[in-house]
Amino acid sequence: MSTILLLLASAIFFIGFVMYNKGMFAGKNTPAFTAWAVFSVITFVNCLTYLGWTATWINIMLLFTDFIICFFTSIFILIRIGWKVHIDWKDKLVVAISLAAILLWVIYNAAAYGNLFNQIAYSVAFIPTYRNVWNNPRNEPTRVWFVWTIAFVLNIVALVIQPTTQTMDYVSPVVCLVHHVAVTILSMRKMKIK
Repeated sequence: MSTILLLLASAIFFIGFVMYNKGMFAGKNTPAFTAWAVFSVITFVNCLTYLGWTATWINIMLLFTDFIICFFTSIFILIRIGWKVHIDWKDKLVVAISLAAILLWVIYNAAAYGNLFNQIAYSVAFIPTYRNVWNNPRNEPTRVWFVWTIAFVLNIVALVIQPTTQTMDYVSPVVCLVHHVAVTILSMRKMKIK
């Protein structure tokens, strides 16, 4: 049952990816490139550190799907904006902090510490998305972020029903869930008319 839930979560996450990028190419939402570019690196490291911790491929299914989605969304954003990227000092700071967290993983060379450091990097990488959705809630589509939230809920439920799940196994999916819920809520705000 756990495997089915993890596969279902990955399929749901992929459906959200199609919806998100379709909306972006239609001009309905405007993603923050820096966030997605950093997510591409961080979600890859998340897969490596989480796999090192759990030693179970099926447990990283959703995180691996997340990596693929982040990577291709970054490419699609570049195509959409004509490869003209604007990165301000705040974005550069996000990138620097995220890379520092990954560097700590390399230095300590331990999957558990690496995964914890990576959650810091993952959380910091959300800052451009939070800024983006705060400036204009329509920049991030509520329905898609809700779909992604459901995928992480299924991921956590799958871990709950696995008899070998340890407390550390929950860290990455819970951190992902919290950020996806936050963006979902922020995207539901109404724009104030000036």
